[in-house]
Amino acid sequence: MNLRTKLLLAQLPLALALIGAMVAAFVATRRLDDQARLILGRNYRHAIVVHQMAEDLERMDSVLSSMVLGRDEGWSRQWETSRAEFEKKLHVHEREAVNDAEGPVAHAVRERWDAFTTFAPRLAARTDTRKAIYLDEVLPAQVLLRERLRVLGEFHDEHVRARAREMEVLARHAEWAMIGGPLTVLLIAWLAGTLLLRQISRPLNDLTHAAARVEKGDFEVTLAPRGHDQIALLTRTFAGMTASLKRYHDVSVERLLRLRHALQTAIDSIPDPVLVFRPDRSLTTANLAAVELLGLPSRPSTTGEAAGSADALDTLPDAVREAIERARDHVLSGRGDYAPSGFDPVVRIATKEGESVLLPRGTPIAGDDERVEGVNVMLRDVTGLQRFDQLRSDLVSTVAHELRTPLTSLQMAIGLCEEQVAGPLTDKQSQLLGAARQDCDRLRGMLGDLLDLARMEGGRLLLNRQAVSVSELIAAALEPHRMVAEHKGLRLQGDVATGLDSITADPERLQLVFTNLIGNALRHTSTGQVTVLAAATAAGAARFEVEDTGCGIDPAYHDQIFDKFFRPPGSEPGGAGLGLWIAREVVRAHGGDIGVHSKPGLGTTFWFELPSAA
Repeated sequence: MNLRTKLLLAQLPLALALIGAMVAAFVATRRLDDQARLILGRNYRHAIVVHQMAEDLERMDSVLSSMVLGRDEGWSRQWETSRAEFEKKLHVHEREAVNDAEGPVAHAVRERWDAFTTFAPRLAARTDTRKAIYLDEVLPAQVLLRERLRVLGEFHDEHVRARAREMEVLARHAEWAMIGGPLTVLLIAWLAGTLLLRQISRPLNDLTHAAARVEKGDFEVTLAPRGHDQIALLTRTFAGMTASLKRYHDVSVERLLRLRHALQTAIDSIPDPVLVFRPDRSLTTANLAAVELLGLPSRPSTTGEAAGSADALDTLPDAVREAIERARDHVLSGRGDYAPSGFDPVVRIATKEGESVLLPRGTPIAGDDERVEGVNVMLRDVTGLQRFDQLRSDLVSTVAHELRTPLTSLQMAIGLCEEQVAGPLTDKQSQLLGAARQDCDRLRGMLGDLLDLARMEGGRLLLNRQAVSVSELIAAALEPHRMVAEHKGLRLQGDVATGLDSITADPERLQLVFTNLIGNALRHTSTGQVTVLAAATAAGAARFEVEDTGCGIDPAYHDQIFDKFFRPPGSEPGGAGLGLWIAREVVRAHGGDIGVHSKPGLGTTFWFELPSAA
């Protein structure tokens, strides 16, 4: 029996009960209607007839009284008319008795009536004794006939009252039928609905509890289908689905364990320390190199269980912990990969083979919805690279020093030749010497940058801090570039906001910063102006900005433009790509910060800020 049939059968008692209530109400109403018509029909008509018979008797008595008084004209017609009417009405009672008890009462009226009908002929025949007959016979007979009519009328009145009581009983029965029927129907419907609901809700509750267990990962669910309806079919289908899920879960867990084991083996094969963090910054996985080199307190399991909590890094040296946290937090903040281009964020740790230099690098672990679900931090061993970089810096410094002396001699020789100390020059010779002097100047600037690079990388950048007027600092920075600006038709101007009179800094090093920034601005601006602005920030620092109306810089290169030897694609030839790096190092040596705002075609603004006690 399916669920639909059960629901239909559950409605069957309700339908039968409703039909029974309707039949009972119909029968009671019909009986009440019949009784009402009987009372208002026959009994009412008989009561009227009794009243009319009394009126006919009165008219007949008037005829007899007139005869007694000697008025005999027309008595026969009046008498016969009234007698015929009385007779007809009496026949109604005799023919249509309302019940068996009415017959004797009507028979008594008939006896008195038959005796009364003989008085009129007797009075007409015996004129001398009319009065005596009327007084001795007619009046007593009339009284008896009236008494019988009264009894007949009371009989009908009592019969009407009895019928009225029966109607009250029928009406009460109809009321109970009207009230009790729906109540009975509701009770039957409630009982049937309760039984059906219990039959339906029991397997549904079992399904609900089983689904809750499956949702929590418990696939050891057993269900016993009852019957062959849709719920039983659903229960069997759910049991089959649960069994399939259990098989899939077992296979998936096994595959996942093998995959995690293979992944852990692959991570362990990496010689550099690798740490994996959750979004809550707790450590979940670390390879053998991280455990051995960093001395982590626990070894992660191959099942992917947590290797430690958020405090797992507390046992590491401060420098190592801060470098790892910096890379981790950079990625978790949504800024993408943490990939330093230089060796500034390196950390040094002591190993059996000596000191190792590790460079942190962080990459996000993205889920299916592109959200960051973890961070992979690798401490890349760059000991060899840093040694090579140091050798390169030493080589650059040595070569720069060695080239500086012959370059100075070459510049002096070219200068003497241009002054025609060694003899007169032709126009062609003067042009060649001018070009050679410019190349020497450019080469001398490059050697100066290389020497500054060597000093800064060697930590030998010393600052001569002193109080410096900001207006004089800006004027000194603009003066060497005015000839180039006039040659290109550019406006070169400076502006110092009120409230910023002086700062404490190394003016010579700051001129190096301004030279690089203003030179770049003039080099990449063809029309418009270059402006140097100085103002005090809300925090009390001094902020300097170099604005131009040049070609602008693609935002994709903003993070790399201050790196050593970096030159954006399409840059003009010349220079070693060290100017902005040197400017950044000078600003950082003062304890400040430097940055850039630029869009292609909308100009560029380089800014740097120096603290109040720079």
